[in-house]
Amino acid sequence: IIKYYEAHSNLPKLNNPEDAREALSLAHKLNKSLQTAKELFLSKIESELIMNMALYSKAQVTSMSSFFGGIAAQEGLKFAGKYTPLHQWFHYDSFDSLPTAKIDRSPLVSRYDDFISVYGHEIFNKLKDLKVLVVGAGGLGCEFAKALSILGVGTGKGKVAIVDGDSVSACNIPNGFLMKESNLNQYKANVVADAIKAANPDVNVSALVKFVESSSEELFSDEAWESQDIIVSAVNNLRARSSLDTRSVW
Repeated sequence: IIKYYEAHSNLPKLNNPEDAREALSLAHKLNKSLQTAKELFLSKIESELIMNMALYSKAQVTSMSSFFGGIAAQEGLKFAGKYTPLHQWFHYDSFDSLPTAKIDRSPLVSRYDDFISVYGHEIFNKLKDLKVLVVGAGGLGCEFAKALSILGVGTGKGKVAIVDGDSVSACNIPNGFLMKESNLNQYKANVVADAIKAANPDVNVSALVKFVESSSEELFSDEAWESQDIIVSAVNNLRARSSLDTRSVW
């Protein structure tokens, strides 16, 4: 892929078999030159792996971007001297998550096209109709809410609900990147819900200013819990985690 970029000053086009085959050809040529130079080379090139890398290398999928963003931040912090940074190649892929059946990857000319180009309309439509409850609107809650909105979760028949009973304080702002100084003393749930709605108006989002714990269980009926497809735990205290476990883990 790097060789392709050097030749074209761009990555292979999304889902373009011609560009992918050129990248595969470059891989064979590179491997042959390494063998001739008696350097480390592969006895067999995994053509399917190279093709997949070329077909989807231009796509930016939120979950993968978040993962590598976390790795980059972690490695940056290591240079403070407390831990040892990676001094080698780090490889991670998620090709096993690709659909095996024939799917429709035709673009919508929208903000969701990168995801659709990889996983197709069928999976994207499922995301649109998901009902997701995010419990906690702090640093973790901001990240989850952002990711869900970018993926298009809750943009169809579904909904993203943000639950948190706390308000924004100065110490929250460095961690909760959706919060600003102008949000001080406002409820976190409202701030986060408003922020993701502003970023993606397609998202159906609501905010509930309540703490989830054993003392507030009467506010959350069985029907309310069971109507959710996914419950995201973004809390940092034992009481809330225990309450969520009793509702979510059977």
